[in-house]
Amino acid sequence: MRRLRHFFGLIVLALLLFLLSLPFLILERQALVDRKPAPAVADADHIQALARRLKRALAAPGAARIRIDEQELHSLMAWLARGIPPLSGRVVVTPLKLDIALTLVLPANPVGRYLNLRAGLMPSHEGVQLMPLTLGRLKLPGKMTLWILRHGTDLLLGDRQGSTLINTIEAVYLTRNKVIVAIASMPRVRSGLAQLSTRLDQIHTRFSPLGDPETIRAHYARLAEIRQRESLQRPASLARYISPLFQLAQKRAQTGEEAAAENQAAILALALYFGDTRLERILGPVRTGKLLFHRPRRRGVQLAKRRDLMLHFILSAAIKIITDRGMAMAVGELKELLDTSSGGSGYSFADLAADRAGIRFAQAATDPAGGAQRMQKLLAGHADENRFFPDITGLPEGFTKEAFTQRFQSLESPAYRTMVKEIDTRIERLPAYRGRN
Repeated sequence: MRRLRHFFGLIVLALLLFLLSLPFLILERQALVDRKPAPAVADADHIQALARRLKRALAAPGAARIRIDEQELHSLMAWLARGIPPLSGRVVVTPLKLDIALTLVLPANPVGRYLNLRAGLMPSHEGVQLMPLTLGRLKLPGKMTLWILRHGTDLLLGDRQGSTLINTIEAVYLTRNKVIVAIASMPRVRSGLAQLSTRLDQIHTRFSPLGDPETIRAHYARLAEIRQRESLQRPASLARYISPLFQLAQKRAQTGEEAAAENQAAILALALYFGDTRLERILGPVRTGKLLFHRPRRRGVQLAKRRDLMLHFILSAAIKIITDRGMAMAVGELKELLDTSSGGSGYSFADLAADRAGIRFAQAATDPAGGAQRMQKLLAGHADENRFFPDITGLPEGFTKEAFTQRFQSLESPAYRTMVKEIDTRIERLPAYRGRN
């Protein structure tokens, strides 16, 4: 018995030593990837083309082959890095391997500022063959990485569904600039993805990372009550509904943290009601009981007398809460660049202003260190959009892809940055954000 205790003691000591040494193994003083290309108009087109191709493949009744071009992977990496500013990435496709390198820049520390990861995929006529995975100076063989991936997804999905999903990959073919993945059964893939979605919903319901759905429900119910007794014939500003919700938030909150939580719930309720009820998949069960049978009355709700600006504002605010500021901005810019394509409404700096104002609104309203309570005092009982939404006069709109590229080249050009600075200046002058950085 004493030997057994001694053996387990050694295991525990080894684990503690490993955990203590882990930062020294995975953090480095030099970046693996130090260049971050700015997303261009063409990158949005590449991402859209890939999304359409994946959608068609997922709908296949049996086997399918999914093609991914190297340029599409570059475009995905560029937008991911724009949404997560500390991240840089690189993708290289050759007939011998798909090589992925990532660098995450961390705050200054005595060990190392860079978390470098390298992974990849090799061609295979049978199943999946991974390259060794390196995390800093820590290196895992490809077979071990695949074993961890299989067992990790099995643990997440249950009933060996992870292994079943991975086993649907029959082969991987690589050319000079293309990756082709042969899938044996798309119905099995759809089943696995549905299982993953269900599992993530269960995890979300258990931990409620975006707050208690009951709090969001209280604000959603207040919206439904207000809209139920209103006429839909006359247009109304979104401020008309922000005001009573922030009034309700003010009554329910006693501290700065409670004010931030209540304001967050109010913003998410607005996005769910006036934006998209599919957000409930992320927020948890908000519409329960009688609210299940209430159809949101969205017609006529505007900002700056435009419904599209209202949607940009409130959905960007919700995305800011669900993800973070960088990702919300990247999503807004991507959407605008997609609009430059044939059939779109064109790149609109007015839309971008609404996106950035929504992000700034969410940032200020959910600040527990005084900002949340200040926003409640400013907006509760005061239905005036000029307090939180900028003037869009003179902001250019309707750029085609060619016109946008000719005038701005990229999202990092001085001309584009000047436009964004002008928008941000208009936003920061508003009473809701003045002097709040």
